[in-house]
Amino acid sequence: MSPLLLLLFIVSYFTVLIGISFLTSRKAADDSSALTALTTSFCIDFLGFDKRRDPSGSGMKPGAPEARKRRTRHLVHLFFSVLIPLTVIAFNALNNEAVVSAIFKVASYTYGPLLGLYSFGLLLHTRKVRDRFVPFICLISSICCLYLNAYSQTWLGGYIFDNDLIIVNGGLTFLLLLICSKKCPSTSTHSRTTIPENGISMTP
Repeated sequence: MSPLLLLLFIVSYFTVLIGISFLTSRKAADDSSALTALTTSFCIDFLGFDKRRDPSGSGMKPGAPEARKRRTRHLVHLFFSVLIPLTVIAFNALNNEAVVSAIFKVASYTYGPLLGLYSFGLLLHTRKVRDRFVPFICLISSICCLYLNAYSQTWLGGYIFDNDLIIVNGGLTFLLLLICSKKCPSTSTHSRTTIPENGISMTP
């Protein structure tokens, strides 16, 4: 083999090896980020690591030792490290388009209200919604979309909703939030009374 061909073979071999190493490390970094996010979310939202008090009496109290919190985080991280591969294996075993379609259909009912809530908070931050109405609004929106999906062929001239139902669900949630909301009272700077250090009240 000539030196030139040997050099080309070595360069090609190491190029493929570097590419595979890069993709593997990138995939490992993504998986690690997902595991870290799941662990953090579970520890904060469900175990209450950052809460000042634990009114329910369950979960991890804020005064718990750091060693106990660290051990709990490691156990949660290990649990999700086992759960994610099992979930991937289960989906690979099913490998059924009907199952995947059903999952997206369920997501249309569960994530539609979240989309409406996020859009409302992002676009209409000057309006305030009564918090106790929000769960009922999300539930009503999902029920309405359920009926709309069931009778869409009759009501809409044969139209059948697919994944676009999440947009309808989010839009309906947004509309109901808008109806049940009120404009936040604006604080005018001209009506404020300032009290300087000398104790004399001054109104601008």
